Amino acid sequence: MDASGYAISSSGESSITVVDTRAEKPFAVAQTLETGSGARTMVIDQKTRRIYLPSALFEVPALDAKPGKWPKMKPGTFKIVVVGPNA
Repeated sequence: MDASGYAISSSGESSITVVDTRAEKPFAVAQTLETGSGARTMVIDQKTRRIYLPSALFEVPALDAKPGKWPKMKPGTFKIVVVGPNA
C-alpha cells in the first residue's frame, strides 16, 4: 500500500489494479492499468508515487516444456515500465 491509502496489485496478466482502501468496505477498485506482458514484480517510489515494473517479450514455450517453467526472454526486449504522475 502506498502512503496515500491505495493498495496496488500487479499480475503477470499485463495489468496492475489500484484499490482505494480509504473508502468503507468493501474496498473499491479505483483503476486498472495495462502494463505489458510479464510485468508483475513492482516497486513503488513513495516520494514520486511512481511504480516501476520490469518487463520483456518472451518466446513461445515449446510443446514439451516443463509445467511452471518460465519461457525464455527474447534478447533485447527487456524494459522498465513506469506508471504514475509525470511518467
